[in-house]
Amino acid sequence: MHRQMRPLTRQFLRTLRAAFILGTFTVALAMGADAQTLQVLYSLQGTNDGYFPYAGVTFDSAGNLYGASTYGGTYNCSSNEGCGAIFELSPPASGTGSWTETVLHTFSGGSDGGNPFGNLVTDAAGNVYGTARYGGNTTSATCKPWGCGVVFELSPTGTGSWTETILHTFSGGRDGNQPSAGLIRDSAGNLYSTALAGGALNAANCESVGCGVVFKLSPGPTGWTETELYAFQGLKDGAYPFAASLALDSAGNLYGTTTEAGDYVGCSCGSVFEVSPSGSGWKETTLHIFDGMNGNDPFGGLSLDSAGNLYGTTVNGGPPLDCDEGCGEAFELSPSSSGYWPESRLHLFSQNSAYNPSGSIVIDSAGDVYGVFEGGGPGNNGGIYRVSQVTGAWELTELFSFERYGVNLPLGGLTSDAAGNLYGTTAAGGTHSAGAIFEYIP
Repeated sequence: MHRQMRPLTRQFLRTLRAAFILGTFTVALAMGADAQTLQVLYSLQGTNDGYFPYAGVTFDSAGNLYGASTYGGTYNCSSNEGCGAIFELSPPASGTGSWTETVLHTFSGGSDGGNPFGNLVTDAAGNVYGTARYGGNTTSATCKPWGCGVVFELSPTGTGSWTETILHTFSGGRDGNQPSAGLIRDSAGNLYSTALAGGALNAANCESVGCGVVFKLSPGPTGWTETELYAFQGLKDGAYPFAASLALDSAGNLYGTTTEAGDYVGCSCGSVFEVSPSGSGWKETTLHIFDGMNGNDPFGGLSLDSAGNLYGTTVNGGPPLDCDEGCGEAFELSPSSSGYWPESRLHLFSQNSAYNPSGSIVIDSAGDVYGVFEGGGPGNNGGIYRVSQVTGAWELTELFSFERYGVNLPLGGLTSDAAGNLYGTTAAGGTHSAGAIFEYIP
């Protein structure tokens, strides 16, 4: 339903359809007796600030939140749905009251980019970095007419306005195409992410646009340099990385997911990979392959605990008892001496309760796992769940349903502050049916 150079996975298309259907209805915001536990901080207006925030939100050191609207903003751009916007939410100075929204940039779909899907990252100087899936080079044979995407930086000017700088414009070739994930930043200021397509354009199991790449952007005295760290082949290594962002450990290893291939002769359900520095280059290792019964469509990013275990979710997968493609699962992968990381299932979701877990998860100091689910709960509007160990077994607790708050379709996962409070977005609902940003206090 949106312009794509290749069809996306079934779940993503289903999600987009559901969001636009839900977004056509305005739902009043209802606050109940337990409103102190969950608070809608801001409902997007659906004007300059856009609508449908696919990704979650990111903190800066001052406690401000930054997010991206995938659509809306300026409607005279290259997309009939609008090209999206970047916004900032600032907490009330007194500690109580309303949060204030500032629109930092509205995309045109041209050289500045368009349609950001990924989360943002900030630095100590207050700059904001992100990716836009479209825009950039809109005239080359590979990228026209929509563009192959960009990596951008937004910097405060000191006068209340923000300036955009393009750090890299994708060519659609070895450097990548359609960057849909967010960025992570290391201590040296390098940026890492993935592009959904591009890379190995002639790989046997990839379409002509390629199966995607892992890339690095390095700052230098004359600008930023992009380096392709790995190009997916569409085999057991996977294809089409779409996850929220990569995970980075203290040794500089990168971890992520692909949404397709892996078990490429079976269900093509995706994989978990590691890309590690090796001599003067980088090496890819496939850590886990999803086969449908152990998960399918890992759209969310991965989270690392202090012991080096990886945690994540698949939107679909598991026995198709209630959902056509399975209702999804939360999983843990632990390193082993063999190099292959065995999977432990934390929870198999079912339509009897919460289902279709999405986005990135948060692990608290007690080892409990928090995430969001798209389906289930009153009104089938999704909500927040916790998976925790009880007498040696993992148990699911549905913490909150979004139905009574007039918001729905959480896709971007959660992030936490220093106090352990959780923050996220819903792609639909809110007072203007354009999506919302929420806080949950466990």
